[in-house]
Amino acid sequence: MDSREGPCRTVIGIAEEPVMEDFAETREYTYFLPVAQFPEGNALQFFVRVQGDPFATVQTLRSRLQALLPAAAYATVVPLEQLIAPQLRGWRFGATMFVVFGAIALVLAALGLHNLLAYELALREKDIGVRLALGASRARLMRLVVGQGTSLVALGLGIG
Repeated sequence: MDSREGPCRTVIGIAEEPVMEDFAETREYTYFLPVAQFPEGNALQFFVRVQGDPFATVQTLRSRLQALLPAAAYATVVPLEQLIAPQLRGWRFGATMFVVFGAIALVLAALGLHNLLAYELALREKDIGVRLALGASRARLMRLVVGQGTSLVALGLGIG
């Protein structure tokens, strides 16, 4: 339809890339019209921000909308969270799986580090025994073992 054939309208707002139906859909520009210029018989959507519980204001909103739009048979008021919850379910599941797999990776890394340090300590057991017999202090031996463990952790972090 040619724009010269349609009725004149006053645009009250333009939104770039709005999410109207689905989060994964391609987004384009959307324009908004005043209620007085909206064609009769078409469904209207309003987004109203309320403070507190949205269900407590349903009746008030419904009665005010009926007064503003007498041609509308009935006004349905639904909280936005209830409208988008089904679309967010997949995203939340994916985020939960990332957290679970990240926690598993962290536990595996900690177990690997523990086993590596235990193996290194087992290899140096005789060396540590000789040092103890020759009079090395426990604090010095502890610094030796912790320093070696720290260097292994730093090497692993650098590679990772």
